[in-house]
Amino acid sequence: MVSAIEVWAPVLSRPEPDRIIVGLGKRDVSFDAGMPVVLTARERGEPWREVRSGHRRTVTALNDQHAFLDVDDSDPIAVSDLACLGISHPCTTFDKWQAISIVDDEYRVMEIATTRF
Repeated sequence: MVSAIEVWAPVLSRPEPDRIIVGLGKRDVSFDAGMPVVLTARERGEPWREVRSGHRRTVTALNDQHAFLDVDDSDPIAVSDLACLGISHPCTTFDKWQAISIVDDEYRVMEIATTRF
């Protein structure tokens, strides 16, 4: 799958070794064409470091403001890391935001796109 849009969200909690909760939900992203897919994660700090990939990270549920992800027990992802989620069908994501950052490959903001729905 190639994501049409990426949405970044902080890891808020790891209540169980195989579950994390991120600060992103139905109010933030579309889910009508399938759940968001975890693309990568970054460790907070300077410089940002990618949290080792190769681990299972699956969005299993969304509520209004949170996403629930199943992860491997050995996954090093932690509270305050940032998870990058790919959205396959962005139309109903665009209408949730008044402004969307357009970034380059280094995630530097190049411009802001305003939405009008």
